[in-house]
Amino acid sequence: MNRIPHIPLRQCAVAVLPVLAFLLLTACGAETEQAAPEYADRIPDYDETAGGTVIVFGDPQRTGLPERLLGREQNDSARAAVLRGIAAARPDLLVILGDLVYQADDDDAWAHFDGIAAGVRRAGVPVFPILGNHEYFGNDEDGRRRIDARFPPLRGQDWYELRYGPVAFLLLNTNFDDMTDSAVQRQQRWYVQRLAALEADVAVRHIVVCGHHPPFTNSMIVSASREVEDRVVLPFLDMRKTSLLFSGHCHAYEHFRLGDKHFVVTGGGGGPRQELDRCWHRRHDDLYPGADVRPFHYCALQIRGDTLRMTAHMLSADLSGWHIGDSITIVSGSMEN
Repeated sequence: MNRIPHIPLRQCAVAVLPVLAFLLLTACGAETEQAAPEYADRIPDYDETAGGTVIVFGDPQRTGLPERLLGREQNDSARAAVLRGIAAARPDLLVILGDLVYQADDDDAWAHFDGIAAGVRRAGVPVFPILGNHEYFGNDEDGRRRIDARFPPLRGQDWYELRYGPVAFLLLNTNFDDMTDSAVQRQQRWYVQRLAALEADVAVRHIVVCGHHPPFTNSMIVSASREVEDRVVLPFLDMRKTSLLFSGHCHAYEHFRLGDKHFVVTGGGGGPRQELDRCWHRRHDDLYPGADVRPFHYCALQIRGDTLRMTAHMLSADLSGWHIGDSITIVSGSMEN
């Protein structure tokens, strides 16, 4: 993988979207805050014999008005189908990689999310989100109050650890520009320390890292994050038990590999899809042989014994069914595709 800087022209337009969104929504006046449903967060007991399933996906936000003015798609039906598919799969845990809504202080946006996620709540699936860049859109204090009301794991913390059976998940805040320098440094110390501790823990067989911004992507809309590469990927590469790093932000599915480490971009939750550059300015070797615009999808991790298997479940173009588009199998330090 090379690291040649590349800034698409369309990215310049995307950079002004938060400002346009704030001005438009401010002009419409403040809305009355609505009562928020609380999502389950109790981790079920892990059954060593039966194993378990964790679903990971990102970016289910609706398309905001500024993006729609630029002609980007609004995927209400596909978004609802993805959440129905997740609820029907009844995973033991659900990790959402940020950008749950377009703007975190917008009650209408949360009402839409709560509506399409109702099946997940009814199924009692524990939900563990991380913060995306859209969680910082709007008034930070109002937005955070709405987030904390729904998701107990984020109350009082922006990064945390999740353990399920032999797998440890480190869920990070990669919005470095929106964090204080002190917070960035505290998270970095915590991350490096937890990697070392988990590496030494005989009960942990796999370490999975989750963040919103991708260290590698061929998106024509967003760039790969050099800071994620430096702060997150470099320590990740030094560990023996690290196997998968999930990210979103790019609204597509991508699969990259460095040595025995896999990097999966899973931003197919319903945000406006992003075209990938697979030719002229391709920066990284994508192992998934898909088209320039990828299907809506989610990723399922099946955990059983020493084996961790990731399958990417792709939604058909007519939203009528699912198929497995990609898979990775990891067996206690060895890896197969």
